[in-house]
Amino acid sequence: MLKCSHFGQCASCEFESYDEQLLHKVSAVKGLFAPFFCGEFEVFASKKSGFRSRAEFRIWHDETGTHYAMSMRAGGEVAGVKGKKGFVCIDECKIVDERISRLMPVLMSEVRADANLREKLFGVEFFTGTDEMLVVLLYHKDVEGVREALGVLASRLGVKLVGRSRGKKVIFGGENLRVRLRVEGGDFGGAFGAGDLRGEPFCADSVRENVRENMREFEMQFSAEAFSQPNGFMNEKMVSWAVKNARGFGGFGGFGGVREATNLRETKFACGESVSENASENASEKGDLIEFYCGHGNFSIPLSFCFGRVFANEISKDSVKNALLNAAKNGVENLFVARMSSEEVICAFRGEREFHRLRGVRLDDYKFACAFLDPPRAGCDSSVLAFVSRIPRIIYISCNPLTLRRDLAVLCQTHEVEKFAIFDQFAYTKHVECGVVLRAKSGDMS
Repeated sequence: MLKCSHFGQCASCEFESYDEQLLHKVSAVKGLFAPFFCGEFEVFASKKSGFRSRAEFRIWHDETGTHYAMSMRAGGEVAGVKGKKGFVCIDECKIVDERISRLMPVLMSEVRADANLREKLFGVEFFTGTDEMLVVLLYHKDVEGVREALGVLASRLGVKLVGRSRGKKVIFGGENLRVRLRVEGGDFGGAFGAGDLRGEPFCADSVRENVRENMREFEMQFSAEAFSQPNGFMNEKMVSWAVKNARGFGGFGGFGGVREATNLRETKFACGESVSENASENASEKGDLIEFYCGHGNFSIPLSFCFGRVFANEISKDSVKNALLNAAKNGVENLFVARMSSEEVICAFRGEREFHRLRGVRLDDYKFACAFLDPPRAGCDSSVLAFVSRIPRIIYISCNPLTLRRDLAVLCQTHEVEKFAIFDQFAYTKHVECGVVLRAKSGDMS
């Protein structure tokens, strides 16, 4: 049981029993996807507490003082519970990272003691990396007027801190966070010298690798303003599952390096298990990966070890910058990230338009054995579905089962679901993450 004093009033958690909510999700997903998959569903359970690596709270001010607040659950107001205008004041949160839980009362004490910090403060966001934390304070006043107080606060708390107001922000210690991502399931042993480097401080020049050849720690950096998975434990499970299932799709499981390839414009993609008939004797026999919506490289970089080359796109400038930085830090040389929309990427590969950002990139050289999709809740655009439907293998990670079901209705015209996983990314809620591996029904992708 969650045993949270605010359960029933706070709208964040919809279930109190972890096991009950997981059974509910598994049953719902199996029923929803019965038309597409009748095999065994892999289920990955979350930690039962302290699993959220990021958290957002409203700040509530009233005659009793300043408080953290969350949206109130429908019908949740009871005698003795402070709740106004649809919010309930809280003093704890059982699902956040323990470091956030410890910092919350300390931060609130500092805010209550300083009128300048407290005035017009309406929200706070917490983020945790492996060895560091970031706090973002949101104001309805010019944040420049509180710059000095925020600098003192950052020093006292020992965290990175960002103050934001409309059109402005002040930064203390940086706004990027660094994490060590432990990934299992890949053939990482031959890429670099192995060694047990756990416990060392983050180093931009280090490449960490567990002594076991099927596990590796990747050094990752991401911006707090960009998307990141909220459940770090479950994120490692998802990435490991994707890597495990991608092994062999590109022809190997180890580090691929930059590969030569043949002219495969339009529908001439290589199957992961065989070499394209157009490949020369000197060309790579390894297939390539295309990833849409790559972010800071959370999946791209570990997956790069399974393919000859990876072509990925992302529209966020900060995310592209971090993806390239993360690739360099982890010794990945076969990843190309285009700061373009998915529609633009598809137009480029179809030869419909030329783009300055792809100048010098030989698109004809890519021979895609697999497509990786991790779209937002709205799911994939129809143009993306049409494009990947001509690729032999597809790995699709979805945070919205309803849009995944909609997209599978399209993809299953050319592919069939080979594997299905359920990841409890959002414990104690009705939300769930799913992973699907699809295989083309026919070897002829023309």
